[in-house]
Amino acid sequence: MQKSTLREHARTRRAGQGGPQHGEALLAHWPDAFADLSVAGYYPIGTEFDCLPLLQTLRYAGVMTGLPRMEGEDQPLRFHVWEKGQALIPGPYDIYEPAPAAPTFQPDIILVPLLAFDARGARLGYGGGFYDRTLAVHPYAKAVGIAFDSQEVDHVPTDAHDQRLDAVLTPSGYRAFKSN
Repeated sequence: MQKSTLREHARTRRAGQGGPQHGEALLAHWPDAFADLSVAGYYPIGTEFDCLPLLQTLRYAGVMTGLPRMEGEDQPLRFHVWEKGQALIPGPYDIYEPAPAAPTFQPDIILVPLLAFDARGARLGYGGGFYDRTLAVHPYAKAVGIAFDSQEVDHVPTDAHDQRLDAVLTPSGYRAFKSN
């Protein structure tokens, strides 16, 4: 199946989940090994799984957390420190992001939104390449997909520039993928 066709099917499948899920479901499966690692999440759009409650809980536990800012169409995302209550501004595609003056940081873990994933750790995004470019410049950060269990598919087609996930976190658990 081509990526464009799979994107259409994946959007429909995710929409059937009933809207954004609250991240509390993810807390029970957050690995203890990640306790002291900085985490960058994302501001959910549409029917994406909402990771903000997870970020909020981690921040209360003393973990540095943040959100991305888009720096340009062909640029990787830049991560800025953020916690609940700090103002966000609408960025490109009407995705809320921290203000440009917010401090930047290099996350140890990058939570990645997705349309679909497979058992190899291949991820299907929206097609803009933002997370592929971002993960390529953060090779030491763990890329953890955030998804509903129903977003797993048999096979995600990949191209040379596509970056794989290190793991996926769903309401039913945390699953690490074999080294890429």
